[in-house]
Amino acid sequence: MDILELLRLATRAPSADNSQPWTFTQQADVLSCRYAHPGNFRDPFGPNGHASLLAAGALHENLDLITGGQVECRLDTGREDIPWELNIRPAGASSPSSALRGQMENRHTNRHPFARRLPGPLPDCQASPGVRIITCTESPRIHALGEALQLCSRARFNQPELHEWLFTSLRWNDDEIAAGDGLDINTLHLPPGGQHFMRWIKPWHRMEMLNRLGVDRMMSIADTVMVKQAPAVIALCGSDEAQDVWNAGRTLQRLWLGLNDAGLAVHPYYAVTDLGNRRKAGRLLPGWDASVQRGEEICADTLGLERGEQVHMLLRVGLARHEAVRARRRPAQRFLSADNRA
Repeated sequence: MDILELLRLATRAPSADNSQPWTFTQQADVLSCRYAHPGNFRDPFGPNGHASLLAAGALHENLDLITGGQVECRLDTGREDIPWELNIRPAGASSPSSALRGQMENRHTNRHPFARRLPGPLPDCQASPGVRIITCTESPRIHALGEALQLCSRARFNQPELHEWLFTSLRWNDDEIAAGDGLDINTLHLPPGGQHFMRWIKPWHRMEMLNRLGVDRMMSIADTVMVKQAPAVIALCGSDEAQDVWNAGRTLQRLWLGLNDAGLAVHPYYAVTDLGNRRKAGRLLPGWDASVQRGEEICADTLGLERGEQVHMLLRVGLARHEAVRARRRPAQRFLSADNRA
């Protein structure tokens, strides 16, 4: 299979703020993939971070589907510099079917409102080992998950590191968007004047000032109201062991491909997971631990999590009422290490 076409399809996998933190190197007939710092982003996760392993698992799933299972995976988080590596032999892989290509190209995020009812049953998805898929369609459970997200969302708006991460991820104009990474501002669901407001709050001191006036609370409500109104929320859950996080990434991609292929829209929410991990690592600003912990407890009670389980990702799922602008990807050539570029 052509290497650039393989990279083009594989790197359609989701990653935090569309950071695409991967690099590929070819030696003889073997193509290897490892974590790579995502360039002009602030990277709050690093090679071993939960979001990095989740994204790598999603990339692994894509590569496995494209090559028919011909992916060798090494995962060893004890090696902080290179905690994981994927190896494939493109020459031995057949080109994927047009149906699979279409699925991968069609997978996307839709941050707009959804219809209040599902059009029919949700498609089935087989979870990878160590991962549970928990589907909520009952209003009380969905509302509770929305409340948990709101608590964590408000805490997020009060963390300067996460504020900086967001604003290094946003892409504002045609030239920035054309680079193919980060968050295209047009993919966000913003009210009239929202883009101007987002530009104005970019300096942290302004956001900090507005938070004293309660803007953080209002933004957290706006951030989660569509979750509370969703016809379905799907939770991916499991332990925080590296292999289980990796498998959650594989399951996430498989599930997302199936949902979009069934004509359903998907919007991922990561705040409970990210803020919860930061709380456990002592990385929240003082005063926010209790709110985040309460959000985690609400999720655990609502989803019936077992001891040692956590939420890896929440997905708002439904029938789209508006078409979404699709996030772009970097050109396939840019994923190759410098030595392999033509």
